[in-house]
Amino acid sequence: LLLQDMWTAGLEWDDELSESLTTSAREWFKELGDLQRLQVPRCLQSKSKLLGTMALHTFVDASENAYGAVVYSSCTYDDGTISSNIVAAKTRVAPTIATSIPRLELMGAIIGVRLTSRITKVLDIQINNCIFWSDSVNVLWWIRGRSREFKPFVANRVGEIQTSTDPEQWRYIPTAQNPADILTRGMKAKDFSF
Repeated sequence: LLLQDMWTAGLEWDDELSESLTTSAREWFKELGDLQRLQVPRCLQSKSKLLGTMALHTFVDASENAYGAVVYSSCTYDDGTISSNIVAAKTRVAPTIATSIPRLELMGAIIGVRLTSRITKVLDIQINNCIFWSDSVNVLWWIRGRSREFKPFVANRVGEIQTSTDPEQWRYIPTAQNPADILTRGMKAKDFSF
């Protein structure tokens, strides 16, 4: 976002930053020190318990600044316990041209499908063991519709989503409960905890 702000300000590589961009850059560099204390568990399942099933849950979101997806594994063990861990996340900065939030949400859904597809290949999991979550009613409605009935932008993306997933795999999640919201709104490293 900071680089995009610099680019939209029309700065050349050797131009001096404005005061607001300088302040933003300094805050970002200061925050890099906080990253050292972050630890993300990488083991997706318990080695001490017998695994029953594994499913992937992909959460997608968008805002006016960014769009993206985060994928979690959910392991159910033979003793009935369940564990969940983050597998991967991907986010992109929203384009500088005006794009509606529903379209950005749809772009987030595409990232979620592509990311999940790659993960299922690596983990050797069937794509039908994946659940996709979105807080956008528009996106869920588009995915349940017939892609050729929409304008090209929506039709192409919905077609890709429908080729890789079943509309029944897509579910609604309230914005306040959507973990992908962090991807699109941002979070300070010092506020992060597991």
